[in-house]
Amino acid sequence: MSETPLAPAHETGPEPEPRGPKIPAAATAAALYAVLFVLGLVLGAIGAFEHTWYLGRDIPIAAIVSLMLLFAVVHGLGRLARSRLAAAVTALAWGLVSTALLAQRPAGDLVFTDDTASQIYVYGGFAVLLAAVVLVPAAPGASGSWLLRSPIPGSK
Repeated sequence: MSETPLAPAHETGPEPEPRGPKIPAAATAAALYAVLFVLGLVLGAIGAFEHTWYLGRDIPIAAIVSLMLLFAVVHGLGRLARSRLAAAVTALAWGLVSTALLAQRPAGDLVFTDDTASQIYVYGGFAVLLAAVVLVPAAPGASGSWLLRSPIPGSK
């Protein structure tokens, strides 16, 4: 059986320049973080008003499902952006909305009442967000965790 040499690749010339304005990387990153911040605000507002659905009389199913979705969204966005900062921006926005809604409204209304669903959603939300941000892998160029690095340069 004789082997035939591979045909040489055809030269197509230089790659054409993309059309339209060039957007700097900083502007793209700023737009990404702005969108993630708004997404965090929306997640916080929706979750604050929809966390009180119960399964039966004892299980706050909406609060539990909201926490699972919150973890999945924040952690997933951090992994997609390959940045803990992206996850942290979304988590910060959720925390701002949730903290603002903990206070009593001027008319005396409460968003978060003293019930099981509210406690699970608020306290669990902060714990879930902390875990979601911390579990995002470090950026590819990072030199590893600061906890694992040697405190003295040159020592191992």
